[in-house]
Amino acid sequence: MAYANSKINEVYVVEVKSHLREEAIYAHNTSMDNFRALFPEHADKKVFGIIAAVDMSEMLKKKVLEAGFYVVRI
Repeated sequence: MAYANSKINEVYVVEVKSHLREEAIYAHNTSMDNFRALFPEHADKKVFGIIAAVDMSEMLKKKVLEAGFYVVRI
């Protein structure tokens, strides 16, 4: 997790995997759903989800994007 205050006022929640599996997308989605309850000090921030992976198929990349997350390939 990384965050910025002031004018930016955003939080970036990153899931990092060496080999992305579909289950990780669902797990990250659950984490994002629970984020504000777990981190109430960031309740006023805009939250972005990111999935970073070394190995990711094009099909999984599409699913990550469809889930509303950013994709980072390492």
